[in-house]
Amino acid sequence: MPTELFPDNVLRGLDCFNREAFFEAHELLESVWRDADASVKPLYQGLIQLAAACHHLQHKNLKGADSLLSKSLGWLSPYQNTDTGLDLAALLGEMNQLKATVERLRQHSSSSYEMPAFPRINFLQDPD
Repeated sequence: MPTELFPDNVLRGLDCFNREAFFEAHELLESVWRDADASVKPLYQGLIQLAAACHHLQHKNLKGADSLLSKSLGWLSPYQNTDTGLDLAALLGEMNQLKATVERLRQHSSSSYEMPAFPRINFLQDPD
């Protein structure tokens, strides 16, 4: 899917995500998901759940973040080798690192921790 074919609210949602405005990203992506074609609905669902997971993490809800990261990975993984226009290989790698960090934090049961790095959603470069 070429970048220019993404609906405006998806582009705005991805921009919000990368600015760590995760609640806004969730809302914008969800507005597109409702009426999306069945072929991309799971992709959007994964991005929505990733935004929600990051929002939970911002608010130190490790259990919610962990659960939604798992769900998001499940939705996004099948798209890894498809032409979505997104760099899903990099995103999934960052998500797996974040999930491992969240799991470690949950094991230590501390409410005081340094916020881990959030993933970024990047577009694949168009070949010239």
